[in-house]
Amino acid sequence: MFEMPEKRANSLNKIPLLGLGTYQGDGTDYAIGTARNATLVALKKGYRHIDTAYAYGNGIIEREIGEAIADSHIARSEIFVVTNLHNTFHDPQDVKTGLDMSLRNLNLDYAQGIQAIAHCPLGGSLAPAVARRRGGGPLADETIKAIAEVHNKTPAQIILAWLTRQGIAVVPKSSQPSRIESNYDINFSLTAEEQWKMATLVGLHGENGVRNLSNEDHIGFDVFDEEIDQPA
Repeated sequence: MFEMPEKRANSLNKIPLLGLGTYQGDGTDYAIGTARNATLVALKKGYRHIDTAYAYGNGIIEREIGEAIADSHIARSEIFVVTNLHNTFHDPQDVKTGLDMSLRNLNLDYAQGIQAIAHCPLGGSLAPAVARRRGGGPLADETIKAIAEVHNKTPAQIILAWLTRQGIAVVPKSSQPSRIESNYDINFSLTAEEQWKMATLVGLHGENGVRNLSNEDHIGFDVFDEEIDQPA
């Protein structure tokens, strides 16, 4: 089985650099069991990093992920589970209450450390040229598509392979089994030239303006819409 690259998260734990994102909406606009089934598919494929949050369906998705982990019969110690502290528990005296609630939902007895991570840390509003970008974003970039054709891979696989080789943890979200499996199939190498070409694209799609990404404006569709057959 392909061993996903890992990075040390703290003194005790390493985090697999590719995980499954599980955001599915507000918990009322998707079929019950979707997150559970997606997590089971991912764990069977080899994923050992699952990302979720209480905010995803007010705990519904955390509970489904907990069910999937139990049904998978994979040892808890082998799975890196990430959840996010809900906004109503940011006061220091409320942190334990919020985490305990998530652990009950997940049916887990511990979390693997706490990290303070800024959401959209660059802040600010988008420049008009960026806010209404209609070029399709990185998944439709001609350079990435050309590299994908050489390797007989999808643009998403090329991007995920490049990111994980840079030591960057990434959690593409999907509920479609074929896409979950495809996203994990990144056991191939990019040449030095291909990696350089990928690196030159960062400014085009990131550092030069995309701060708080509007998915629909930037790539033409809402990545959280399960009704659309998304490319990643």
